[in-house]
Amino acid sequence: MPSRRLSSRDYKVAWICALPIELAAAKSLLDDVHESLPQPTDCNAYTLGSMYGHNIAIACLQSGIYGTCSAASVATQMKQTFPSIEFGLTVGVGGGVPTRADIRLGDVVVSTPTGQLGGVVQYDYGKSCPCGSFERTGSLNKPYLPLLVAVSHLRSDYLLHDTQISKVISDAIGHHKDTFPRPAEDWLFQPTYVHHGGAGDCSSCDKSHLVPRGPRASSEPHIHYGLIASGDRVIKDAQMRDSYAEDLPILCFEMESAGIMDQLPCLVIRGICDYCDSHKQKNWQGFAALAAAAYAKKLLSIVPLASDAVVCDQGSELTEKEKEFLGKLSITDPQGAVNSFKRGKGNRTSGTCSWFLESNELKSWFQPARNKSNVLWLYGNPGTGKSTMAVTLAEELSRKDYFLTQNNILSIYFCDARSDCKGKATSILRGLLYQIIIERPELIRQIMPKYEIQQERLLTSFDMLWALLMDLGRVTRGPKIYCIVDALDECEPHDREIMLRQIKQYFDGFHSEGSILPSVYFFVTSRPYPEIRSYISLFPCIDLGSRQEIITDLRATIRERVEILAKQKSYSVSVKERVSQILEEKADGTFLWIGIVCDRLSQPQTTNPLKTLQKLPQGLHSLYKNLLDDAFTAENDEEDYQTMKDMLKLVAFARRPLTMAELADACSLYPDEDTDSRLQFTRAIVDLFRLLVIVDKDCVRLLHIEFFENRYGAWKCWLDDFNHLTRGTGYGLRDGHGLVHVVARWGILPVFTFLSPGTLEDKDPCGQTPLLVAARNAQVRTIRFLVESGVNVKALDNEDQNILHILCNNGKYNDNTMTNFLLDKGASPYDCDKDNMTPFLYAVANLDEGFAQDFLRYGYDLDTKIQRRWWPGRTTMAFPAYTRPKTEKEVAAPILETGLTVLHFSALNACTKMTAFLLRNGADPNVRSEAGDTPLHLAIRCGLLGRECHDAWGKVIDINVANSCGEYAQHLINFTKDYALQVLCKLMEKGADIARLNGSRQTCLHLASKAGNLEVVRRLVDEGQDILLEDIDGMSPFHYALKEGHLEVLQYMSQACDKALSGVWDTLDRHGRTPLHHHVSSVFCYTDVVDFLIQAGCDVNQPDDGGNSSLGLHVGSFRLGLDREMFSHLVKQGADPLWVNARRQNLLHLVMRHRGADNEVFEYLFNRGVDLKARDVDEKTFMHYGAIHGAFTEELIEFLRRRGVLDLHTRDSFGKSPLDYAEEKAHQEFPDDILLHFERKWEKSFKVLTAVDHTLL
Repeated sequence: MPSRRLSSRDYKVAWICALPIELAAAKSLLDDVHESLPQPTDCNAYTLGSMYGHNIAIACLQSGIYGTCSAASVATQMKQTFPSIEFGLTVGVGGGVPTRADIRLGDVVVSTPTGQLGGVVQYDYGKSCPCGSFERTGSLNKPYLPLLVAVSHLRSDYLLHDTQISKVISDAIGHHKDTFPRPAEDWLFQPTYVHHGGAGDCSSCDKSHLVPRGPRASSEPHIHYGLIASGDRVIKDAQMRDSYAEDLPILCFEMESAGIMDQLPCLVIRGICDYCDSHKQKNWQGFAALAAAAYAKKLLSIVPLASDAVVCDQGSELTEKEKEFLGKLSITDPQGAVNSFKRGKGNRTSGTCSWFLESNELKSWFQPARNKSNVLWLYGNPGTGKSTMAVTLAEELSRKDYFLTQNNILSIYFCDARSDCKGKATSILRGLLYQIIIERPELIRQIMPKYEIQQERLLTSFDMLWALLMDLGRVTRGPKIYCIVDALDECEPHDREIMLRQIKQYFDGFHSEGSILPSVYFFVTSRPYPEIRSYISLFPCIDLGSRQEIITDLRATIRERVEILAKQKSYSVSVKERVSQILEEKADGTFLWIGIVCDRLSQPQTTNPLKTLQKLPQGLHSLYKNLLDDAFTAENDEEDYQTMKDMLKLVAFARRPLTMAELADACSLYPDEDTDSRLQFTRAIVDLFRLLVIVDKDCVRLLHIEFFENRYGAWKCWLDDFNHLTRGTGYGLRDGHGLVHVVARWGILPVFTFLSPGTLEDKDPCGQTPLLVAARNAQVRTIRFLVESGVNVKALDNEDQNILHILCNNGKYNDNTMTNFLLDKGASPYDCDKDNMTPFLYAVANLDEGFAQDFLRYGYDLDTKIQRRWWPGRTTMAFPAYTRPKTEKEVAAPILETGLTVLHFSALNACTKMTAFLLRNGADPNVRSEAGDTPLHLAIRCGLLGRECHDAWGKVIDINVANSCGEYAQHLINFTKDYALQVLCKLMEKGADIARLNGSRQTCLHLASKAGNLEVVRRLVDEGQDILLEDIDGMSPFHYALKEGHLEVLQYMSQACDKALSGVWDTLDRHGRTPLHHHVSSVFCYTDVVDFLIQAGCDVNQPDDGGNSSLGLHVGSFRLGLDREMFSHLVKQGADPLWVNARRQNLLHLVMRHRGADNEVFEYLFNRGVDLKARDVDEKTFMHYGAIHGAFTEELIEFLRRRGVLDLHTRDSFGKSPLDYAEEKAHQEFPDDILLHFERKWEKSFKVLTAVDHTLL
């Protein structure tokens, strides 16, 4: 029964069918059916309704009158009756072309642009040529862009087997079983076999002529995307079908769309009911029509609702001009931005952020009293939850009674550095104004008079847009407007400064007596950049880094994520608790770190969460580097490795997110494959990035912008500057760019004759002469002309690069004759640029054997050595930077005697192809660098042998060469990697002596034990290596396993070397400690290792040679905080809490080494009778120690006050009180990195003590 009646302007979607069965399928899927409307001049019959909020007008062609003309007539009348129609859907049945793809009856074909065609082709429209052939002419429009975006999203879901289309179909069939049954038989006959018999089905046809096809895994319709052929005749001839399909990549034939595409922006969706042959199978029409309609409905669930369908409070619609302005004003969909944020980072954990909503700062902002600030700034470091706070505020504040009952508007804008338009100051204001008008459409009447005067200038002028926003805040009895601007730091620097300066000048300038501010309030989030702080810090602000509640939220988030992981991965209770503990220790206060790491732990290949967590570093920057290194070192295929590098550059620097298809085109991936296969294979390469690069709505982007800024921040600044300067000029003619440089760039040789010869050596701002500009643009004829004109072939640009440097890096250049010409003219392949790179090194880096061969023919010395600091992004060498000498005489001596050779460089960059090339051409494989490293040393140090299995070295390399630090090749293996054993075995096969010691007198067993690599430890012990061999520091492999807490390694050693360890467990070693002493004093201390050591024979109360117990060593050792769990565990194992060491320090003295010492531990020690007034050998109490170590917090002071043990003035043997020590430490100068790491704890501790001392006086 019709639910309501709308106006004709409310309908935005036209749905056109040809057959009654198609109309029935469409009607069965409507969410609501609307009342009919009068249509005095329209002979169409309409069904009105809605799907997913879209108001739809459905029309069916007149019965028996089909074809393109009839369809065009229906579309034309629909546009007149429903003037607000934005796009159309042509939905129904069609004939499939099974020779193009595995198309079967019931499948769905969707029109998408293919090559030069828009998605639909009128195959029978054209002209007959004299030779008898037919020439197709004309072309049809492409589908509506938002529809194509939605199609891309559904395609990506379909590739991931994440589609709900089958559910929509099954639900519809459940309600209409008799109308839309799925037939059982799907017969495809050979093209030459014609239907026999007069029966309506093919029961009389010879089944021996069936095309053999394998069964599908399920009966669900498959979705195909590509070209649909439309014409005025029914195709019933399989040979004619295939003839058309040979010329064009046609997937389906039908009869209506060619008449609609140019009348209305339209997408064609066809369910396959036959194969365009003589074997008609009309019993498939119902199911095929329903499948197509189901796809169309699913598509509409993704297409954004029309934004201009807003009706004013007074009941009147927006005028056409107002709709036009609103459409132009729109920058982004605010709800879509919120949903995108949630999809990328997930919903916030229940209960978190509640402190923020109840904070005094926020309440003062949205319920301001007179003379209170209209601006609130929330700031914090990357990943600390700023955007989550903004989203929470937008969602929760609008539910408050204050907003529900009063005249207020909430508007939010997300700045985005990944978007070319979302980082503009004008975009912020347009986005805010757009949402304000959507919330209160009548306010557009305040804006339109100015728009009618200024027109487009209004949308591009920051000052005009700001004035509009402020005017809306002054409307009599108008709303209070609350604007949330998230991630202002992601704006382009120039626009960010404009916005900040305006906020400061406007809102700070109204503080004078009698000034009345407009009712506009800004809530801004950003990072605490100095340039932001200088403008906005004078307003109220919230520093996330200083809020203890963030730690509480962090713990809640960890608990929720670990609970999910535990269920997913079946963690034991102990593993779950340990995972939570490590996450909390390493998170460094960042939610983003937790999200990335938990995503990694959830991957199928992560089977040992504790081992994975131990390998991951603390902090975002180190984590990003670790993930990126893992992604690249895990990839063994050289071609995929290069593709990944190219792909990362494209994704990082693209001005907007690229679709999967665009990325495949940009990287020239799989050009010979069909579209679906190409997208699938490209997706597989994207997946190799392991969460750093993701697919979102069929667009490929970086998971987190912080990764881009950490890795490519400097390049981003350069790119933004270049784009800003070249905008509108094409080439970017700045001061210093002369006509001669433009002529050289484009190779316009005749113009050179009109230029003064003196300009041929002019340099542009980059230090490039015309010769270098021509080289950069591969203008070979111009290069020859300039050199023959006598220009300086040795000219250098600002990067100290000569013409050979530039040509070696130019992928468009491949002229060997020109290279030899330049070498003959004096261009040097030995010159070093500012990165200490010679042209020959660039040739090797770019795998260009042709260039390298040219240099070798010219006599390039492969043993030339260059001092190098780095190769960007790949090496970790730390040689001093090369400084160019000023005379040629100085050039000759020092450069060629030190540093790295080209073979070092090739090995360092995993250039296997070039390494083999260099060895074939006589490069010395055993050459040693300034630090004594051979090329093999460098390759192993950088983990390249773990990724590159191909052996380019053969038998020519000496495997047992040590560098200047005494390290052999096997000592440089990264034993934390899974491939470590493979590399070690390869070296052993080539004769590596695993018993050799490095400069610290360590064997591989020391290093593998420290890394916790059980496989390598087992292999080395089997080879006879000694687990108790001490290095230069007296540490054995057994000691390293103890200190790092590698339980599996310790258990293996205790079993495999039980005799060697039999006298170790309860004996003091040369350090005066037992194994238990070593472990409890290490940074990584675990309860399961403690249990193992006690079970093996260690005494928990046995003192070391300094009289320290295991419990005392643990509490007194350096760590980021007191480990209450380990403290309790040692006590449960029998550790004496009343122990006193040789310096008369009890546990209270040692506990106070930790800031905010745990109250529960204090309570326990108090109850056990620890002497609260005990003094050590220097007469210090535990209060002295707390002051010295900055341990005091407000909570700890309050606890001690309640227990009556707060004593700030007792003096030690040096005559100093706890307050004296606190003051000294607070004023002591520390390096900035120490202050940052310890969060200025001494200042805070002194401040707390000073405050409480005043209350005690």
